[in-house]
Amino acid sequence: MKKNNIEEMERRDLLRATGAGLGTAAMVSFSGCAGDEDDGEPTDDGEPTDDSEPTDDDEPEDEGFETIQAPYVLTEDALDMIPFQLGQEEGIFADYGINLNIEITGYGEYSRALTTGDSEFGNADQSMFVDAHTSDFEQVAFGSNLLQLNSIFVREDSDIESPADLEGRSVGVPFWESGTTLGMRATIQDEYGFSLREDTDGTAADPPVLQELLLNGEIDAAAQFTGFTIRGFANDELRSIYDIGPYWEERTGHPLEVIYFAAREEWLEDNWDVAYRFSQAWEESLELLAEDPGDAYNRLGLLAGLQTEEEVEIAVDRFNDGRVHHLEQSAWNEEYIDAQHEFLELLEQYDLKDEAPPREKMITHDELAENAGE
Repeated sequence: MKKNNIEEMERRDLLRATGAGLGTAAMVSFSGCAGDEDDGEPTDDGEPTDDSEPTDDDEPEDEGFETIQAPYVLTEDALDMIPFQLGQEEGIFADYGINLNIEITGYGEYSRALTTGDSEFGNADQSMFVDAHTSDFEQVAFGSNLLQLNSIFVREDSDIESPADLEGRSVGVPFWESGTTLGMRATIQDEYGFSLREDTDGTAADPPVLQELLLNGEIDAAAQFTGFTIRGFANDELRSIYDIGPYWEERTGHPLEVIYFAAREEWLEDNWDVAYRFSQAWEESLELLAEDPGDAYNRLGLLAGLQTEEEVEIAVDRFNDGRVHHLEQSAWNEEYIDAQHEFLELLEQYDLKDEAPPREKMITHDELAENAGE
């Protein structure tokens, strides 16, 4: 058995151990016991236990809100899994009154979380956001999560040099309707004038399968989710021929998001404060990640598809370059949202989606804070 197959089996075993695909799985099960009560003696650093009286410095502030239970679905092989793990590990979301019950699953179930699923707020890629609108599950996008760090790879010895060479070739994608694939399809059709689905011999599959097919010569090229994009850059047998991020930034002056934070519209109207607190907890989790991204990606990166030191180094470099997340939600402003909505209109223009949601379904961070009374 090949080494990368063994590594993939180990990663899948870890996913199963954390409850992926088996219903709601609390993130605490794989990121420590943040929020658990301490039943021992006082620690060396002076932290109180159940048997000690808290000092003024140790007493948490009364923020005046009740803790809520929130189902939250993440998909395999995406880098946003890491700040979520870190935030849960350190009890950051709990500090803001939000107990995230996180489930790690495949893309199909993930894509239904905010429509027919149990989540009231959570991740929404472009495809999920548009589909919710056209299916009368109205959502509001209220924040920035994951930037479009996605590439198309070919083998190092391939004669394919650019997306223009993909026409008529065999191309693998991580599901035809994922945000990553729609980004590739829309921008390639806009820039190069052909359909990635209609004018290639296309294959849709999970990212690990796509990488295996590409390395074995069974397909000519493969688009990848963020985790396997990092793995592609770390693999000497592969090279990237297309990266959406630089293309979109050159076109609009802003990066392209692949995943927003969104909420069901009816729920949000009564829970602005919860959405705002969630955004603050996310921002604080990213601040913690920025303190030592090497440690976080090394310890927590396996579920996101990172398996080697080189892959971790590349992920850290992209994070430090601002290619993975915006550290501050204030970046989610009017001009930035205009650039995101332009992409949704592009999906409609090329009949990749029936109808883009109205621009007003995407609100700025300042609007979120104002509605939350901040």
